Amino acid sequence: MSKLYSITGFDYLELSDKARSRVKNWLDDNPFEYDDDNGIVRFEYPSDWDEGTIGAHCNDNEYIFDVDGRPIHNLIEG
Repeated sequence: MSKLYSITGFDYLELSDKARSRVKNWLDDNPFEYDDDNGIVRFEYPSDWDEGTIGAHCNDNEYIFDVDGRPIHNLIEG
């Protein structure tokens, strides 16, 4: 037997500062790898981006969070 639950989801820019910090830590778990001009592998961490860029990245990837900044987009059936 399955149950239906209602969860309120938030976009990144709707979150508190504390919740945004949790999101940044989550995003930083998977930094973007790239080669610089000298062929050296570097990593770009989303927490180094400005708030608008992080918000746009989350929106582009359809990330949704609970009030505490935990990702919940994987719970949504679409």
